[in-house]
Formats: sequence, C-alpha cells, structure tokens
Amino acid sequence: TKKVHARGSKRRRKHGVHDEPEEDPYHLEGPQAFALERLLSVLTSLLVLMPGGAPHKAMASGTTALFSQISSLVHLGLLERVSVGGGIYSGRPDDPVLIPTVPQFRCLAPLRLVQAVAEEAGFPLSKYLHTAF
Repeated sequence: TKKVHARGSKRRRKHGVHDEPEEDPYHLEGPQAFALERLLSVLTSLLVLMPGGAPHKAMASGTTALFSQISSLVHLGLLERVSVGGGIYSGRPDDPVLIPTVPQFRCLAPLRLVQAVAEEAGFPLSKYLHTAF
C-alpha cells in the first residue's frame, strides 16, 4: 500500500523489514544521581502511604534514625554517595561566593531485591518505576 503525504509524495512500505526495538534510555544510562532532599521526600511519602501512615507520624520517626538508615544503605553498597555536599566557590577571584551543594546519591540495589522488599511491604512498585516488568 502507498500512503500519500502532505507534500503529495508517495512512500512505499518496506516488507519483511522490522525496525529494531528501541532501547529504554533508563537502562542505557544506568542509575541516575539524585539529591538528598529527593531521597528524604520519597521516604517521607512512602511512610505516609503505609497503612496508618500520616505526615506527622512520618516526621516524628526522627531524622537521626533516617540518616542512620541512609548511612547503612551506603555501607551495604545499596546506595552510593556520588557527591559529599558542602559548597563550591563561584564568582570573581577577588570576591568568591560559596554556593551550597547537597549530597547526591545513586541507587545500586539490584532490581530483584527492591521488588522483593516492595512485595513484602505491600507496596505497588511497578506503579512508580519507568519500566514495565
């Protein structure tokens, strides 16, 4: 069959030639870095979604315990700290300006482990990931 395009040209369909399936860009690039604020926001949202969860309960769980858990995940190799935070100097050499930066992390946990933990917690992980399983 021939299709007529807006300019009036005809285009033939190729028979027997299939386009290669497009690669998922998230798989090609690997895990992306994210800021500490995003991690804390996601964790707080997850605590709220849990049965009986509420924003005030999530915040009452304590940031010290939360930072301890993040440190444990880094130590176990499930999270990678890709920047420490602190600040960088910018501006003129005679008048440097300190620009604060936040720590950045990257998730290194295997997908099967994440799926198992989500299933155990009753969390619908597939609703929140970019890929379909």
